[in-house]
Amino acid sequence: KLGLTSWYYTVNPLILKDDTVYTFEAMALDYSGNYSSVFSTYTVTYDLTGPNVNVNFPVNGAHYSQIKISTPIAGTSVNTQSSPNTGVSSVTISIAELDGTGLCFNGTAFSAACPYWLDYNGGSLSSWNYNNSNINFTNDRRYQISAMARDISGNNSSVNSVTIRYDVEKPTSSINWPKPGYVISFSSITGTATDER
Repeated sequence: KLGLTSWYYTVNPLILKDDTVYTFEAMALDYSGNYSSVFSTYTVTYDLTGPNVNVNFPVNGAHYSQIKISTPIAGTSVNTQSSPNTGVSSVTISIAELDGTGLCFNGTAFSAACPYWLDYNGGSLSSWNYNNSNINFTNDRRYQISAMARDISGNNSSVNSVTIRYDVEKPTSSINWPKPGYVISFSSITGTATDER
């Protein structure tokens, strides 16, 4: 569209291809037919596809205790495209308590509405981890740990989640046979074992 001091051109998005670099140049033409030199040049990357992200630790469906979950939350993110300016720019995680409060960890306590996204705080964008000494899991509750990555263009990845159960109560066991004292012989040992749930 032409104007005396400003102009614009509407680009049909159907002609643009994802993961492609485009260069835009502008020149002016006067009434005498003289073209200007190139007035300005812009190079942009057209990007519609988000990156990928994974939670590698803890493992989905596993049961954890204080000892087993001492390793920080960890995962990876990767750019799925090859053009410049399409890389991963941030990774955030959300830790939700599925039982009990049903709230998310806000960096201090489980008191935020879910999802509550926290920036990763260790490693790199491609191999990230999150650790916080304020995380205090409660016995016999399920937790969902989710991760999301964003690229330079602002596209979000799909959310990748794992669900774990936290358990710090020890099981108990007892021997029913043989009974205490002396025996002449026995062919087996029997007993019982229970957990709190």
